[in-house]
Amino acid sequence: MKRKLFIRADGNTDIGLGHLIRCSALAEMLLSDFEISFYCIHIPEQISNDFTSKGFKVKCIDNNDDFIKILTGDETVVLDHYGLNTEFQKRIKSQGNKLVCIDDVFDKEFYADLIINHAPNITKAMYQAQPYTKFALGLDYVLLRTPFIEAAKKAKLPKKENSVFICFGGSDVNNLTEKTVSIVLNDSRFNEINVVVGSSYSHKTSLELLSKAHRNVKIHEALDADEMISLMKMTQLAILPCSGILLEALALKLTVIAGTYVDNQSILYDGAKKADLIIDTKHFSENDLKKAINKFFQTKTQQKEVTIDGLSGKRFKAVFFKYSVSLRPANEKDMLLLFDWANDPDVRKNAFNSEKIELENHKKWYSNKIKDANTKILILEKDELPLGQIRFDKTDDNWTIDYSIDAKYRGLGLGGRIIELGIEHLKEDVKAIVKVDNIGSCKVFENLGFTNTNEGNINVYQKKWKRRS
Repeated sequence: MKRKLFIRADGNTDIGLGHLIRCSALAEMLLSDFEISFYCIHIPEQISNDFTSKGFKVKCIDNNDDFIKILTGDETVVLDHYGLNTEFQKRIKSQGNKLVCIDDVFDKEFYADLIINHAPNITKAMYQAQPYTKFALGLDYVLLRTPFIEAAKKAKLPKKENSVFICFGGSDVNNLTEKTVSIVLNDSRFNEINVVVGSSYSHKTSLELLSKAHRNVKIHEALDADEMISLMKMTQLAILPCSGILLEALALKLTVIAGTYVDNQSILYDGAKKADLIIDTKHFSENDLKKAINKFFQTKTQQKEVTIDGLSGKRFKAVFFKYSVSLRPANEKDMLLLFDWANDPDVRKNAFNSEKIELENHKKWYSNKIKDANTKILILEKDELPLGQIRFDKTDDNWTIDYSIDAKYRGLGLGGRIIELGIEHLKEDVKAIVKVDNIGSCKVFENLGFTNTNEGNINVYQKKWKRRS
């Protein structure tokens, strides 16, 4: 059974749709591994219907307390919301959930297990996070809808000479669209001007008058991803804000003139400018836009090729893999599986008795252990594929841990994950006895917050079970 992924994000004409769009991109990448539900206070009906058609569940909530009440501790939670603060993150973590934050402003302390920011030139040092927090940063982890991901993998196509694509989002309350079109129209070097607006754009009448007066201006409204790609991939230049559409244009290998008009675009703008991915137009003043257009015509044969390889979905599947696994109790049929894992060379090397285990001895041992009330053996699996095992043996006031991961799946963070899930299953105080030269396992227990007592050539790790209120 798939594990659950809950996404908390909102969007409407006032706050924009960027959070919902990039979360839907992540959801598309992970749909084969998770049962995905969006929890929204604000979501347009059209987008809600689109999400449902893609296989996501959409659930409307009245407030954020309603969301907290839904959590059981077993879900992976994704937050993409400027209004959800550090305390809200702590509330989610206190439930026992894994937490992922999509963030592009780093304006608070984070308690997330994973932080995603696909802007270029972002570093871990920019975040105030926890020692356990992992990061997925930069264009290698770009959150683009599936058609754009697939288009990014393809070779660059010939562009229509001196053609331009203009888009400022769905509503464009500042009407930068019409202002930009007027400036471009006064430059005789452009042959074709394609303008995209959303269904909530309120200045269509005056824009259509411009189009009727100038045959090289074409207006396009409320395009879907495939229609956008068809239009963009043949265009030489795009004039855009530093929002999600900038990354879509870079994926399609367009030259881009870009700037900002709201604060939350500044991080992507700074990163793109520093990486020399855009021709800078600052805040879209008439003078700055004309300068940027002149620079395009002066340097268009020297434009830097942007590397968005279309493999971010594969990378995210690897990052989220450890959140998609689950445990089940071992049974009699697992005897040979555990025998093979027990005789893995690295397992034997790190065991206190490193001699090879004989099959007959293992059969007797396993037959006793599987029936023993003081032993719990659990199998880690993904889609019924066994990945590793964890065993708890009752000793005094603690349960002692023994675990191993199949050699084919090491290096994916599953060691820490199997211990976390095992403790959640057991709900008791635990300890582990580890050779000091088993550096990998030592790091796993230390990263999970176990206390360590060194006893010569062994480390004794202990952790109290934190009962939830």
